[in-house]
Amino acid sequence: MNESPQSQLEEHIDELTRPQPDEHIDVSPQPQPDERIDESPQHQGPDEPVDEPSPPPTTVLDPSAPDVSWSPSPSILALPTPNASAISLWTPSGSITQVWPELFVDASGTGIGLILNKRWLAWTFTPNHPLIPLGRNNSIVSSWSELIAVELGLLTLLAAGYRDTTVKLKSDNTGVVKAIKSRRWSPNHELDVILQRVLSLSEDHGLRLKVGWVLGLRNPADKPSRGRYPPREMMLEYCPEVPHYLAGMIQPVDRSSLLR
Repeated sequence: MNESPQSQLEEHIDELTRPQPDEHIDVSPQPQPDERIDESPQHQGPDEPVDEPSPPPTTVLDPSAPDVSWSPSPSILALPTPNASAISLWTPSGSITQVWPELFVDASGTGIGLILNKRWLAWTFTPNHPLIPLGRNNSIVSSWSELIAVELGLLTLLAAGYRDTTVKLKSDNTGVVKAIKSRRWSPNHELDVILQRVLSLSEDHGLRLKVGWVLGLRNPADKPSRGRYPPREMMLEYCPEVPHYLAGMIQPVDRSSLLR
C-alpha cells in the first residue's frame, strides 16, 4: 500500500534528525563563505560546546540604546495553545519522559525555512531589496539571514501559543549558535540588534533555548528555505505577522499558491 505524502515527509524528517552512531561532527565554529564578522575581537577565546547550553541569565540592555524591540500583536498572542510546555509520554518501563518542542531553522540566498515539530513554514526574500545586506559575490550575508531565521522561528512559536517551555533549537550556522550561547555578536549588519531581539523574545515569554548545531545536510529546514516545499497539508497553520522592520524584505509563502 502506498504511503501518503504526509507519512513520507514525517519518515524523511525522522531519518534526518535521527542520531547517527558513526557520525563524528566537528561543532567548532567554522568561517562562513560571506561572513567576515566572526573575526571580530568579540569572538576570540577558547571554543565552547554548543549542544547543551545552560539557561541564560537575564538580559541587561543598555538604557541609552535605541528601542529596537517589537512585540507580536495581541491577536497573535491570543491564539490557542497547542502545547504550552512539554508533552509527557509513558515509556515501556512505566517512567515518564518529556518531549520538548523542536525547532529547526535555515536560510538560503532565496528564503528562510523552518520545521516545528515536523510541520513547516517558509518565507522568501525580495530580490535586490536595498535593506538586505549583501556580502561577497553580491550574495545575502548568511549570518544576518540565519539569525533572522531564528527570530522568525521564535515568533512562530509564540504565534502557536508556546510559553514557559524549553525549546530545542537547531541551526546549521555555527556563528548563530555561538552568538546565542555567548549572548553577544558583532554590530556589523546590526547582528547585535537582532540578537537582542531574539534574547528578549525568549526571556519575555519564558522560552528556554537549548541551542544545538546540526549538519547542514541533515537540517530538514534546508529544503523549504530553498523553495523546495513539503506538501501543503504539512504546513504549520500558525504563521506570525512579518515585523515592521522586515516589511518589504521578506514575505511568507502563501498556502494557496502551492499546488498540493
